[in-house]
Amino acid sequence: SRELEADVLEWVDMSWAVEQQRTQQQNLIKQLPADLQERLVLHLTKSLFENLSVVSRVPPENRDAIISALARVVTFTLVRKDTLIATYGELVAGRMFIVVSGRVRITSGLGMQQ
Repeated sequence: SRELEADVLEWVDMSWAVEQQRTQQQNLIKQLPADLQERLVLHLTKSLFENLSVVSRVPPENRDAIISALARVVTFTLVRKDTLIATYGELVAGRMFIVVSGRVRITSGLGMQQ
């Protein structure tokens, strides 16, 4: 249908724009001296990570180091409403999902909400 086609095209356009922006930001950051890269990444991600319970339990004097380590390995992904991000039984070891805004619905393998 035309509505589905429009939704797909909108999603592709949004995904492409987000990827282009992320690539430009990464390239810009890579051009900075290493110490400035570290400080910039910490500044951009600190508010996101410092509210995580695992980080809030770290002594205050060590939090910046933990946040910097997380920021170096994290991958941010923009997800539209009703998008499946993982399926029951899927191996998600090494992955952590942080919901910055919105809600997540978790269902069992039989489609039952939890």
